[in-house]
Amino acid sequence: MIAVTPSHDSGHYYLPHHAVFKPESTTTKLRVVFNASSPSSNGKSLNDTLHSGPVLQSDLTMQILRWRAFRYVFNADISKIYRQIQVSSQHKPHQRILSRDRNGDVCDYELATVTFGVNCAPYLALRDINQLAQENYAKHSTPQGFHSESGQRTTRAYCATFRSTTYFAKTLGIRCQASADEFFFAPPEVLQRESCTKRNVLSQIAQLFDPAGWLAPFVIQAKMFMQEIWPRELGWDDVLPSDLSQTWETFLKSFPAIQDIRIPRWLHVCPMAKVQIHGFCDASQRAYGAAIYIRVERPHGIVCALLTAKTRVAPVKTVSLPRLELCGAVLLTELSEAIIPQLPLDTSQVSFWTDSTVVLAWLNRPACDWTIFVGNRVAKITLCWPSERWSHVRSEDNPADLASRGRGPTDLVGSDMWWHSPAWLRGPKSEWPCPRDSVLETDLEKRVVKVHHATSSASDILSRFSDLGGALRVIAYVRRFTQRVKGQTTHVSEELNGMKVAAALQAVTLTTQRFHYAGEHRCLLNKQPLPTTSSLQNLYPFLDQNGVMRACGRVQASASMSYNERHPILLPPACLLVRLLVRFTHHISLHGGNQLVIRLIRATYWIHPTSDLEVGDLVVIKEENIPAQEWRLDRVQNAYPGADDKVRVVDLLTVRGLIKRPITKVVLLPMESEVLSTYFRVGSDS
Repeated sequence: MIAVTPSHDSGHYYLPHHAVFKPESTTTKLRVVFNASSPSSNGKSLNDTLHSGPVLQSDLTMQILRWRAFRYVFNADISKIYRQIQVSSQHKPHQRILSRDRNGDVCDYELATVTFGVNCAPYLALRDINQLAQENYAKHSTPQGFHSESGQRTTRAYCATFRSTTYFAKTLGIRCQASADEFFFAPPEVLQRESCTKRNVLSQIAQLFDPAGWLAPFVIQAKMFMQEIWPRELGWDDVLPSDLSQTWETFLKSFPAIQDIRIPRWLHVCPMAKVQIHGFCDASQRAYGAAIYIRVERPHGIVCALLTAKTRVAPVKTVSLPRLELCGAVLLTELSEAIIPQLPLDTSQVSFWTDSTVVLAWLNRPACDWTIFVGNRVAKITLCWPSERWSHVRSEDNPADLASRGRGPTDLVGSDMWWHSPAWLRGPKSEWPCPRDSVLETDLEKRVVKVHHATSSASDILSRFSDLGGALRVIAYVRRFTQRVKGQTTHVSEELNGMKVAAALQAVTLTTQRFHYAGEHRCLLNKQPLPTTSSLQNLYPFLDQNGVMRACGRVQASASMSYNERHPILLPPACLLVRLLVRFTHHISLHGGNQLVIRLIRATYWIHPTSDLEVGDLVVIKEENIPAQEWRLDRVQNAYPGADDKVRVVDLLTVRGLIKRPITKVVLLPMESEVLSTYFRVGSDS
C-alpha cells in the first residue's frame, strides 16, 4: 500500500477492514478482510458500483472428480496471488484505508493491488492468470499453463512433505491424507447447548461440507429433519419441542463417526482399462436420490467406486411413490449430464438402473402418452439418455436406496454397496440382472385424450335438402368417396347408377330406424323379444339380410304380393325421410290425391304412428284379408283413453256412419295436416 495525503474529494472511497483469525491454517493464520460493501456518505458502496464479472472458477465437484482420474497428481498454490496483481493508478483512490504507521499515527493509504472483499477480485485474479497462460504457454508449458518461482517452491515443499506418513492437507475443501492417498472428513465441532433452536440446527447442518455427495445418506437425514421442523411454524430462536430435540441430539451424537470414513482418491484408471459409468436412482416417501459409480475393468480385476451422489427431500405435499421414483430418475439425469461429459475418461458406455418398473414403462412410451407431470419429466430424461440405457434392478441391490432413506455414519463406514456398488456390478456381465423379454406396460398416469364426438343422424343430413332424389345422389357420392379412401373400391365412374342410389336410400333408412327405433333395433339385433311398451310389438318386426327393420303381417303367404308389400319397411311418421318420401311420391304420381300417394308409399313402407290418436286424425282401417293399399280411409271422431291415459279405442267416421275400433286395427296416416297438405299445396303451386 502507498501512503497518500488525506483528502475529502468525492472521488475517493475508504474501505473499512478487520482481522480474521484462522488457527487451523498452515500458511496464514491471520488475514485482513476489507469490507467493500460498506455504504459511503451517498448511501452506495464500492461493490454497488462494480461488476463482479463472470465466474471463471471451475466447478468444485468436477475438480475433485477430475483429480481422482489420475494416479499421480500435484497440489500447488500461488502465494499471495491478490497481492501480486497491480491495480490501475486511476482506480487506486477507490481503495483507500485508514491505518496506523510505525509511530502509531493514523494515516491514509491506497491499496495498489487487488483487494480481498471487493466483489470483482476473484474474476480479476483468474482472468489475469488465464491471460498470462495464453501469452507464455509456448515458452513455459506447465500442467497449469503458467510458471512462477513461488509456485515451484510450494510444489517442491509439498512433494517433500508427502513423504511423511502423518501429513494431512485440506484440498478443494476436503481433507486428504497424502501417504494413504485417500480422502477423509473432519467432523465439525458440536457445541453443547442447553436448548436447541431452529437457528442452531440450521447452523450445524450448514457445517456439513460434502460437495461430491459421498455422505449423501447421512446428509439427507439432516435435510429431512429440517423439513420436519418447518411445518411446526417455529421461530428462529424458539426452542424445539421435546420429540424433535431428542431426535436432533441423537443425530449430533453420530457426528464423530464421520472421521472413520475413508475414500480412495485414485479410481484405478489406466490406459488398458475399460471404463463404464453406472447410475442408480431410488425414492422413498420422504426423499429421493441418485448415485453414479465408475466401473474400471483392468487386466487383473474389476474395481467399482462411488463417483458422486445427490439427494433431495420429497415435497411437503403428498406425492405418489411412482412420481417420486420418476423425480429420482430426473435427478440422476441432471447429475449425469453435469458430471459425465466433463470427466477426462472414455464415457461412451453409460447405463442407468432403477427399481421402479412403472418408471421404466413410462420411459418406453412417448412423453405425449402421459399426463403433464409425467410427460414433461419423461421428455427431459429421454432427451438426454434414450430408454434403451435404462434397466431394472432389485431394491436390495440398489445403492441409491441408502441415499433416499438415510443412513448414519457408522452404517456408512461398513457399507460395501454404497462405496463400491452392488456385488454383481463388480463381476462379469453375465452376472448382471437379466433384461426383461417383454416391454413393460402401465396405465398409471396415462393421458386422457378428450375427443369431441359429434354424431349426425339422417335427419341432420336430410334437413339440408328439399328433394329426396337430390339428397340420395349427394349421399351416394359421399359414400363412394369414403369407400375409395378406405380402399374398398377401385372402380370409379363419373355417373351414379341405380344401384348406388338404392344403396344410399338403404343407408338413410337404416340410420333413421336406428335413431328412432334404437331400443327395438338393439333387441332384434341381439335376438331378444321386444319390450311390452314398444309400439311395434303388434307388427312383429324383424331384420332382413341387410339389417333393415320390416313388419311381418298375416299376408306374408300371399303369392300375388311382392316382398316389400308382404314385409314393408318400418318408418316413424315424425322424421324428415318420411317428409321427403311423401313429397317425392306426390311428384312422381303427377300430384296425385291422398289415396294414390298412400297406396304408392304402402307398396314399400309402413309408416307407424308413435303417439296417441287424436280427434281429427286421418287413419285407415286394417283389413286382414285385403292388401294394405286397398284399406279404407276414415277420420277419428272420438277417442277413449284407458286406465293408463293412453287411447285404446276410437270412433271412426266413415261413409257408412260411425264405427268403433281398437287402435290396433287402425293406422294413422303420417302428418296428414303438416305433410300431405303442405306437399299438395306445393304441388298445386308448381
